Amino acid sequence: MIIKIFILIFWLVILLILLFFLLYMAFATISAAPFVPTTKKQIIKMLSMIDKPKTSTVLELGSGDGRIVLSLARQGFQTIGIEINPLLCLWSKILIKKNKLKNAKIINANFWDYDLKDIDILTMYFIPHRMNKLAKKIKKEMKPGSLIVSNAFKLGDWPIHKQGDGVYVYVV
Repeated sequence: MIIKIFILIFWLVILLILLFFLLYMAFATISAAPFVPTTKKQIIKMLSMIDKPKTSTVLELGSGDGRIVLSLARQGFQTIGIEINPLLCLWSKILIKKNKLKNAKIINANFWDYDLKDIDILTMYFIPHRMNKLAKKIKKEMKPGSLIVSNAFKLGDWPIHKQGDGVYVYVV
């Protein structure tokens, strides 16, 4: 009988975790973008298009499982990932610790509330219907000369600085 109760509790906990994850995915989809992992090929392309010094501070908007944050940190950049989903944040923090990266951190927060004034490079895999709102935030908060590296989607009517294989680079 006790074993059956433990099994029931185990499955209830798993179900609650899944429900929590799904609710955050729904919220992220409505407020910004759902978690869609960037491929290794796209990460390599994004990194190759960054022409800023390694001392630059990079913010990965919606950092998901941290793969871009980790890649940027391994290249020597000071990296910050901002992610609304606490489970993805936890996973990213585990990977950062496992890889002993002192120049990477993950913040569990809503991107729209994060100030971009100290960011030199913004990387993202965002969705088109929020790009105009994002462009306004970038113009208002980021320093002139900062870079925006967008995977897959264009940043409204901004002039493209560089592009290739679905990656777009803009200068503020």
